[in-house]
Amino acid sequence: MRSSLACLVMLMLAACQTTTSGSSTASAPSNVVATKPGARPLDAMVSTSLFRSICVATYPNLPKAKQVLAELGFAQNPTTGTYYDGKRDVSFKLGSGQSGKSCSMVFSSKEEPSELAIAFSVASTVGDKNGSANVLVHPQGKFAETKSVGGSSMRFQHRGRINNKSYFNASLVGVK
Repeated sequence: MRSSLACLVMLMLAACQTTTSGSSTASAPSNVVATKPGARPLDAMVSTSLFRSICVATYPNLPKAKQVLAELGFAQNPTTGTYYDGKRDVSFKLGSGQSGKSCSMVFSSKEEPSELAIAFSVASTVGDKNGSANVLVHPQGKFAETKSVGGSSMRFQHRGRINNKSYFNASLVGVK
């Protein structure tokens, strides 16, 4: 378990890199305009890469996040404001409220909750001036929290199972 977790963290760190043109390693699916999520669950690499590209790399610039969503093939549902790509079981919601700006991702995955919690923490943690970071991860992966870009907090939660699928939520919140 520890060796597979170490491999996952190493792969996550590699996935955090961008190409020389500055574009993300997350690839855009070919799709039609989507107004609801698709059916395919996400693995750890794809889910963290999307979160990093859309939320972490753009935060707190919500117009930039909208631009990246469009570049990656996501379309906004005009009724709910939620972004979908129509192929994968993933959605994004951008907002601004009392607690500050937010970028939230909901997705299904077959991965172990504890491995996803660690992967999302690694993908979004920003250390202090000494490079130190506090990461809180529940032993069973039910939640994780860490400080992230621009003074925000990354929160990860295992939301439970619906129709035999495990659902997760990752979000950045906190900059007004």
